[in-house]
Amino acid sequence: MGMIANLNVSGNGDTSKANFGNLGTKTMDHDINIEASGLQSGLEIGNIDAGAGRDIDINVSGVTGATTLGSIGDIEDEDNVNTGNINLIASDTFADLTVGTITSAEDIKIDLSNNLGNIKLGDIKGDNVDIDISGTLKDITLGEDEDGSDIIVGSSLSYTGSNVVANSVDISLYGTDVDIVINSWFQR
Repeated sequence: MGMIANLNVSGNGDTSKANFGNLGTKTMDHDINIEASGLQSGLEIGNIDAGAGRDIDINVSGVTGATTLGSIGDIEDEDNVNTGNINLIASDTFADLTVGTITSAEDIKIDLSNNLGNIKLGDIKGDNVDIDISGTLKDITLGEDEDGSDIIVGSSLSYTGSNVVANSVDISLYGTDVDIVINSWFQR
């Protein structure tokens, strides 16, 4: 599905499940939009890349089974980042969410608010990054390793952490004038 533009998938019943390989390519000339719902036995998608200046919008809030997404954005060359905006919505759901690295030359918006499943995100790199994991109830893991760079930002970071469970984040900066806002931090 190398040149995909839109993917809408849903399924009802205990055994409904969808599995996809990689979506998009680095040479595409259009955005990618993904909407999924139902799928009680889960959703799996490989890496997602839309190419230079192209946006990626993913909404899996309606998925009732576990969701696993590969890396999103510039997958092949994280040092030569050129993907457009990335929006990932997986809010108000009960299912676990696992996502690889998320890399964009522009803005990244991640809304996982009120997600009641376990959350695992790889490293995140973008110019303006907005992450909302408020109201989450289970384990939250950010970053792929212990390198101290779970989130790498160029211009701004707005991070709203869970006020229900403990969560932590390592932040690295590649810009020279970066605004950082941290909200709703859980305290023991």
